[in-house]
Amino acid sequence: MAARNLLAWVLQDRGELAEAEAEFRAVLKVERRVLGEEHPGTLTTRHNLASVLQDRGELAEAEAEFRAVLKVQRRVLGEEHPDILTTRHNLASVLKDRGELEQAEVEYRAVLKVQRRVLGEEHPDTLTTRHNLAWVLRIRGVLAEAEAEFRAVLKVKRRVLGEEHPRTLFVRNDLASVLKDRGVLAEAEAEFRAVLKVKPRVLGEEHLDTLTTRNNLASVLKDRGELEQAEAEYRAVIKVQRRVLGEEHPRTLGTRNNFALVLRIRGELAEAEAEFQAVLKVQRRVLGEEHPDTLATRHNLASVLQIRGELAEAEAEFQAVLKVQRRVLGEEHPDTLTTRHNLASVLKDRGELAEAEAEFQAVLKVQRRVLGEEHPDTLTTRRVLEELRSYRPAQLEPPKADRSSAEAG
Repeated sequence: MAARNLLAWVLQDRGELAEAEAEFRAVLKVERRVLGEEHPGTLTTRHNLASVLQDRGELAEAEAEFRAVLKVQRRVLGEEHPDILTTRHNLASVLKDRGELEQAEVEYRAVLKVQRRVLGEEHPDTLTTRHNLAWVLRIRGVLAEAEAEFRAVLKVKRRVLGEEHPRTLFVRNDLASVLKDRGVLAEAEAEFRAVLKVKPRVLGEEHLDTLTTRNNLASVLKDRGELEQAEAEYRAVIKVQRRVLGEEHPRTLGTRNNFALVLRIRGELAEAEAEFQAVLKVQRRVLGEEHPDTLATRHNLASVLQIRGELAEAEAEFQAVLKVQRRVLGEEHPDTLTTRHNLASVLKDRGELAEAEAEFQAVLKVQRRVLGEEHPDTLTTRRVLEELRSYRPAQLEPPKADRSSAEAG
């Protein structure tokens, strides 16, 4: 069983998620019969299965599996056992992916409270939870607090682990991502470049974390208008990912999605559409129709159709994406709100101004409650709504026109 569990882990790491899921399920079937439902080995495999389900975008099933494991662990192990804290931590991660950001934040804070008391302030697990709490704060648009949390974690890791430890570099990457979100692009670029100066030497030129930071640097270059540099960086990363990870690995597909965004911004719409279509074809087969990455690519494809003036097709595509997002992610998930915003933009372009205004108002109402008044998406929706009401012709920008595949780490 140990060998098959290890094989499933390798398959998951390689992005062969269907095969990893099948392997974990096969192991679990045997363990339930031989070890019993409440054996630690059985619970570990269920936990690992839930992790693969999360990677595949099967978020409801992943959440249910983590909760089932947690229920047994609480009875068998006790509330403060390290395994329980790990499961609660990973449950919070699924809640984050489902857009239940308040619940995710509450769960991370609860886990962190116990870890600080039981494990100590500088324990690696405590720092990991603080790191992921900061990530939730970032998504919620609480950028100043997120930055402060990342900097606090980084300070400890530098002292405990050293400047060039992979986990220290991991935090610096995510701090740079927050700086990017705050619009401090020069500082974000400098931080990504500083991390990249170390990662290739410590981890290797083709390590996944090195490629992740290069992907994120390209995203900053794109935002700064350095489109040729961004395109060159994406092409270089894709070349390595194809060789190291394979053509159909989710990370390879994510970088191709980001590359297509640059093509779209450069006005190379036919090329951008072709790239989105090619990525989407693979994602549908490998990840499934309802995976968040598949939906993000469909969203970006719809944005190209909108720019090309194919408004009926763009509206139909946004509506199709929205239908799935509402069911899979929920009504208040940031991605759902982004799609509703961009659908309203299409309605505006089609001259359906009353319908567009009503949709923008509905989105803004949820954004204010879920994301807060000062979140960039909330501010953008407020601005475009004011422009629409004033009847001044304006280019209505979506809050996240780039449904990019920015990565942590």
